[in-house]
Amino acid sequence: MHRPTTRPIAISVTALDLVLEEIHLRRRVSLREWQESDENRAQRFRAGFPDHEGGILKVLSLVHSSWTPLARRAIGRILVLSDINDKVAKAAVSAPMFGYWTREISMSFSESFSTSDSCEKAAWKSIEVLFSRIPTILTFCINTASEGQYCIDNCVKRLSPMLSRFTRLRTLRLYSDLSSWPDDFNHILHGTEHPSLFRSIEETPNLEQVSLRGFIPCVGKITNEESPNKNSSGHPLSYHMSLATELECSATLKGKAFNLAKLIHCICESPLALLDSHRDVTSLANMVEYVCFKFDAIHQRFFIQAITLSEDSSGDGLPSHPYEDLFRDTEVLDVFSMYNIYKKLAPFQSLRFLRVMISYSDASPGKLVEEMSGFCRLLPPTIEVLFMEFDWEAYNKDLPLETHDDVDNLLATIPFTYCPRLKSLKVAIRLVSDLFYTSKPLKRLIQSCEKAHILLILERFGGIIEVFGISDDYYDREKLDEIFEFSRYLH
Repeated sequence: MHRPTTRPIAISVTALDLVLEEIHLRRRVSLREWQESDENRAQRFRAGFPDHEGGILKVLSLVHSSWTPLARRAIGRILVLSDINDKVAKAAVSAPMFGYWTREISMSFSESFSTSDSCEKAAWKSIEVLFSRIPTILTFCINTASEGQYCIDNCVKRLSPMLSRFTRLRTLRLYSDLSSWPDDFNHILHGTEHPSLFRSIEETPNLEQVSLRGFIPCVGKITNEESPNKNSSGHPLSYHMSLATELECSATLKGKAFNLAKLIHCICESPLALLDSHRDVTSLANMVEYVCFKFDAIHQRFFIQAITLSEDSSGDGLPSHPYEDLFRDTEVLDVFSMYNIYKKLAPFQSLRFLRVMISYSDASPGKLVEEMSGFCRLLPPTIEVLFMEFDWEAYNKDLPLETHDDVDNLLATIPFTYCPRLKSLKVAIRLVSDLFYTSKPLKRLIQSCEKAHILLILERFGGIIEVFGISDDYYDREKLDEIFEFSRYLH
């Protein structure tokens, strides 16, 4: 076993502190990228966070005895618990590197991790003792790919009572890399109650952000109540997600916890689309893959800061704008849907980043242009980064030349007419028409972006990419892809 040497090392404490701080910052960035990025999803299934920078800090703690306390303190600023069993949890309780200087916790469970019931119980008991030693946590994140013993639902039930210890908590992330809902037509019916989570949130007055992936916690029982109002086909026109009566009366929750619960309630009870095959209406919650709620200190309320939505239903028979400005303050939006669904999400008044895939199933060329025109009119002037993907499923039919020109003219208006703050634009037209990637590229759009000094990337069928507005000397495919990554814009 290596032991710290007592030989003098020619480096000042100030210089060492700077080195340790740089490694710590890189560790935070790596951890966040591992937690958030879709590219790391397969890795999260297999194992925990690799923590290379944490390994470097451990090596530095062995270099010299004078380095040991400083390096250990740097390691202990982030508590990383991956596939933790009872022995590891018990050892962490007495580890000297964790204490009042620990500011962040990252827990994760891989898909195949499991323990006996007695070991699980002992591990959670040790974790509770460990958490009592580090009450000054600012950020807490759990990632799980398990669908059994350590699924997100079970973990949140275990963790919720412990979270109230972290009275300084600012950021809470609860992530599942599995869909929490069975593969049926009313996924949200299987949402689970977590009243203790909201009670713990009441005890965290500094909470600023709550992020959820593959998981939507609710305060009370979720039930399906058909509306007496039906359309001519007999379909219910609204779909109710009823929370417990005490929530409606605000008898058990107050402040931020009540406000957050009401916002989640709004998502759960907002109608999304009419499902003809099931003669029912599905909820907006069915569409949510990821959502980040951020607290507005000025108006004393949570709002949807970032969200990923995915749905291929048509949405026929529902009101034009059923969401009552639910996305008015949203800054980061990633959405895949039919146009009929997308337009119901508007208005967007604060978007800075938009990645959108609009599919057009069997639309005529005229209908395609009409819907693309409607899409452009919905773009807010606040957008800085825009990634648009258009899929026209009748791709075996080439668009008429005049329709092709109409589409080019429409897209060319975006930089000056609709999005004057636009800095980067990516357009993917994969299943629309051979004209777009053979004899007739989007010449007017290219000219418009060059005139506005906007980075433009055209992605064609087969992944062929053309880049405009950037020198070949600065062309880096990986860095260009990062510009349009949803996770990059999450705070």
